[in-house]
Amino acid sequence: MKFMSYYSAIILRTFLNRFFKIILFVFFLILSTVVYGGSWNVVWQEDFGVVEDSVCRDFADPNMSVPGHKLADVEFVGDGYYGITNSTAWCFIHKKSINPFEDYNFVPGCDHTGNKNGGMLVVNVDDDYVGDGEHIYENNLKLKPCGDHKYRLSMFVANVSDAWINPDLTLEVWNMKDAANPVVLESVHLSENDVVSWPGGEKNSQGLYTHKKRDWTEASVEFEAKTGDVLKIVILNNQPGGNGNDFALDDIILQRYDDEEIVSPVIEIENGMSNSSCVPTYSVNNIEALNSWKNIYNSVYFLWQYSTDDGYTWTNLSGESGIEKTYLQRDLPATGNEVYRLIITGGSDETEAQSKAEYLAEYGSPSDKCDYFSISNIISQFELKDPPVAYLGIDNDITVTNQPEYDCENINHFVSLMTYEWDDRYTKYYS
Repeated sequence: MKFMSYYSAIILRTFLNRFFKIILFVFFLILSTVVYGGSWNVVWQEDFGVVEDSVCRDFADPNMSVPGHKLADVEFVGDGYYGITNSTAWCFIHKKSINPFEDYNFVPGCDHTGNKNGGMLVVNVDDDYVGDGEHIYENNLKLKPCGDHKYRLSMFVANVSDAWINPDLTLEVWNMKDAANPVVLESVHLSENDVVSWPGGEKNSQGLYTHKKRDWTEASVEFEAKTGDVLKIVILNNQPGGNGNDFALDDIILQRYDDEEIVSPVIEIENGMSNSSCVPTYSVNNIEALNSWKNIYNSVYFLWQYSTDDGYTWTNLSGESGIEKTYLQRDLPATGNEVYRLIITGGSDETEAQSKAEYLAEYGSPSDKCDYFSISNIISQFELKDPPVAYLGIDNDITVTNQPEYDCENINHFVSLMTYEWDDRYTKYYS
């Protein structure tokens, strides 16, 4: 009996030792997840803004460039040209007058998000480029790294031509702290087989696919940066130009790995001008994003801004901004067009939160580089449509307005009020 008790005790002690080791392992595993868990938060992005139909424009940010290439603001996007547009269909809009049979050399499609007015960068690599790693895109980031963090840079790219040379690109992140000796922090190579190609069979000069949403390839790199580092985005070209090698870039996003989760606001136009004041309303459609901010700051400030030059410069709408001001009401401008965006940050009280937001608006990054902030998408002003017109028609035919002088078939005719346009086209604009 003593013999059995002795060995039973050993077995029991061994079991308990292993059991408690497992429990401790699981406990510290959960603890590490709680303490060190975090999320990727957007700290900078370039979505190329919004662009009107048939337009190819330049960068709003002068820190960006396509080295060795020219802006196609008048010329078509031929070899050696680039442009920011809402559809690749517009890239050859000027060529139609030169050769009507080659007006759409690119496969038509819209930006990565499917936004009809959303901009994207389209590049037709110059035929002087041989593909030995020439710089095809550069961006000297204004954002300054904070502390010692991990970052993730991502972009979307697509081959927009059905010619035989496909894009082959390399995305790199440089540290320009010592400008004479830049350091490549990280890079990723996208071979010609990695970049998705839009279907050449859907080239169409009648506008059938002008704003069709297409497939895109996402590329990303992760790297570490700290206070004092100076970041630069570089994209290298690894294919010759001249017969293809035409690509689009969109939604270049830089994220920082933080302890707290930040949800970026998405703004949209509300139900037209149905409010009693007949003023367009722009609002945050993912209002749940506010909850994450309240977990970090006592006061969350919403700074609304407008731009009249496609996002190159921004003006604060101080009277329309404030604590948790999730919507903007603004009369349509008398002349010109406006675009809008929203900056969110916070502080211990309203004064501090407002001061941080205004600093962000002026300098593009927070005064304390580790402050949390977010900048929304850019949205175009409300498009005012002509009011509907009601017509009187004969026998539900809007084209017939005169009663026939005689009727061989002796059919009774009637006059009707044509209200179809009110019910269909204008429901969302008129209450």
